[in-house]
Amino acid sequence: MSCSRFRRVFVLAGAALTVSCGPPRPPEPPPSGSPAVDYHRRALLVEAQTRLETPVRLIFDWNVREPGLRSGGRGVARLEPPYRARLDLFTGRGETVLRAALVGDDLRIPDGGSDELVPPPALFWSSLGIFRPGGDYRLAQGWEADDGTLRLTYDSSSRPDLLYELDDNGDVAALALLRDGETVDQLSLSLPLRDGFPAEATYRNLIDFRELTFTLETVETVESYPSDIWFPRNQDM
Repeated sequence: MSCSRFRRVFVLAGAALTVSCGPPRPPEPPPSGSPAVDYHRRALLVEAQTRLETPVRLIFDWNVREPGLRSGGRGVARLEPPYRARLDLFTGRGETVLRAALVGDDLRIPDGGSDELVPPPALFWSSLGIFRPGGDYRLAQGWEADDGTLRLTYDSSSRPDLLYELDDNGDVAALALLRDGETVDQLSLSLPLRDGFPAEATYRNLIDFRELTFTLETVETVESYPSDIWFPRNQDM
């Protein structure tokens, strides 16, 4: 598999991690590509288009691969507008691996828990097909790539830069976190969407050589969730 194809395939399902490819460089924008009002407008339209509209419950399979470790199982994501998500991961035997909640950009993990299996907030929301740079990010540049995708870059005073790829429908196809122009975290999505969500998505940390994949099984519209689920605890069921 080529490095370029490796970067494009976002598997919430799984593809072999090809260490020899190394961190891919993002495509260079045209020299004249300065921020434009049109790109700000398009970004706002995409944000509105992908925003959560109703509480939903997602069931999915997950797999993680990193040096010396391969694991997987089932997962549940409970989502509620505007930007609330609860993530629970279980092994194939039903043992809890992770409890976490993301409210806006606020990641909540029980005491003693690890956030290694949770992508950074912008990538987490994008893994659900939701366009939300969040934080103090501001649009820095926009341009149309040769393959027809829309590229948007966002910068921040305190976080890695973001590079989004959006398809013709305005759906998020990929997202990369950049440090000094090098990709350190990467997300790829399987399009078109299924029931409003990516059927497959893959998050890769290219520093730790970790690959986390998710495969969507079911999407269910539900009633509003009790507020306490956004504060996960170790004894939660």
